[in-house]
Amino acid sequence: MSLRHRLVAGFAATALCSGAAPAFAMPVAGPPTAALFAPARVGIEVDTSGLREDEAAAVARLVSERADRIWLRAEVLPAKSDQEPVVTVAISRLEDDPDSYRIAVEVHRTKGGEIVGAPAEETCETCTEGEMLDRVEALLAPMLSRAVAAAGSGGSADAADEDEGVTDEAPAVGADEPSASEVTPPPDAPADGPDRAGLGTLGKAGIGLAVLGVAGLGTGLGLALAPDRIESGSGGKNRVTTHPPGYAMLGIGGAVLVAGVVLVAVDRARAKRRVALVPAAGRGGGMLVLTGRF
Repeated sequence: MSLRHRLVAGFAATALCSGAAPAFAMPVAGPPTAALFAPARVGIEVDTSGLREDEAAAVARLVSERADRIWLRAEVLPAKSDQEPVVTVAISRLEDDPDSYRIAVEVHRTKGGEIVGAPAEETCETCTEGEMLDRVEALLAPMLSRAVAAAGSGGSADAADEDEGVTDEAPAVGADEPSASEVTPPPDAPADGPDRAGLGTLGKAGIGLAVLGVAGLGTGLGLALAPDRIESGSGGKNRVTTHPPGYAMLGIGGAVLVAGVVLVAVDRARAKRRVALVPAAGRGGGMLVLTGRF
């Protein structure tokens, strides 16, 4: 084989080794802590009948707005039926101290149904409306976690804080938390984690480009390696060569292949960054598990 042929073959092999393999390599996920599944649905009800008539409607609206933000951050959807969990918030003023509020938050397994766990109650003494709303928001987040766990358990498990209520103090990291081997994913969750999600639009387009790139490299390689031939009837003076178009095809095929590899890599990177906030049942009761890759 001539030096020119060895150079062309080496270029094609380098392009194939550096580009084609990543384009078709799919990441293999390890065992997921908890699998992705459809977002939970939890309702919210606000009772302000214990407030003054001139403030009740405004407070109910403000509490609902804060609840909407908490639901959105937790990727929880509003309830669509009376058979889904509901978080109720009751706010009233103390009779002996009109400048203080009493706040009670409960989780019901269904609308008007049984209460899950102990209610979270707090008295906000001599506080402004804004301070009261901050207290309500602090209570809503853990109670939403309890409601999501109740929804994921299919109505068979109560929250772990049944007799303890909910406080503003965050529990110590790692305290009373079940290990990964003790956590049971919801029964209706798929076995595949986020790394096993199918290719998105970018990934499919990348696969198509990679295939075209490989085809272009193969065609260009054939043209670049084809021997020159003498044009018939020219008396040996005119030579016909396919080398220039072959080199051009090699360059175009390599560029298309690299573009396909990049699209597939971007698609898989996006899939790995997906995060799921899902309920799981462990030895201590209901909990939320945050899964994903960053």
